[in-house]
Amino acid sequence: AATADARLTLTRAADYNTHAADRTIDRWRRRRLPTPLREGRSLILLAFLLPLAFYVLVLGIINRRPNPLLVAGTWDFTGVLFAASGFLVFGGPFVISSLNENWRVFFLLGPHSGGSGDGDRLWTICLLMSVVYFLLVVAGAGWVLWLQRKQTVIYNVDLASFEEAWAGACARLGLRPARSGTSYLFDPARDLLAATAEKAGEGAAEARPPRKFAAPEARQLVLVDVDYFRSMRHVTLRWSAADSLLRKEVETELANQLSEMQMLPSDLGGWLTVLAFALLLLAFLVGSALLAYRYAMRIG
Repeated sequence: AATADARLTLTRAADYNTHAADRTIDRWRRRRLPTPLREGRSLILLAFLLPLAFYVLVLGIINRRPNPLLVAGTWDFTGVLFAASGFLVFGGPFVISSLNENWRVFFLLGPHSGGSGDGDRLWTICLLMSVVYFLLVVAGAGWVLWLQRKQTVIYNVDLASFEEAWAGACARLGLRPARSGTSYLFDPARDLLAATAEKAGEGAAEARPPRKFAAPEARQLVLVDVDYFRSMRHVTLRWSAADSLLRKEVETELANQLSEMQMLPSDLGGWLTVLAFALLLLAFLVGSALLAYRYAMRIG
């Protein structure tokens, strides 16, 4: 009986030591591994801040220019995608992995944190969800880029300056769009007939000869909607025809008119620049704190 009790005591002691060793190893792994619980959030915040800060900085530089800037809608949305790239690339997968407790453990400790079957199954599920997520992001971005083909963006311009440049561009091309509120309807065939019927020497002194579009183009009506954002000194042109020759002619002349304008200084460019440097400073502090934490964990 004494021998059996001694063996039982030794077995319990061995089990206790084994569990204690497992707990020690687990604490060491959780302390040493660069887990998202301790570092991932900082990395995601850093990845989110840097692209956004550079995007805001570019906006600040644009709004401090002496002249307005005309940009295609696709390039404008590309800048927005760059600003949101940190969240799209890192934030989305982190949110997906945090939907379930088992997924969080898997995301924190890796595919071998639990049983082999559970780890392999969770690895497959996370891989499939990540593939679906990135396919949706790419498809959505491509679809919006396709829609942006019909838009043109003008930065650093007030409404009065834009209307002056717009009227000058139309006059130089011999176009007389019908206006209704903030919409303009172009009818090249009507404008060509009206210009032909005018007497020689009449009309604008600097007007070019009326643009003779091809037959299909001349019969096409082109509608332009103008949206003005006063707080951002920003104008958006929404064209009904993305590949219209008339659009190319008008935008080329409009860019020439805008390049000759001198805009008054605006506080918007300064505020955007200050905001950009504040975001860069925050990103620097987050990165420095993360490096200091990792260094302390390695020597601790």
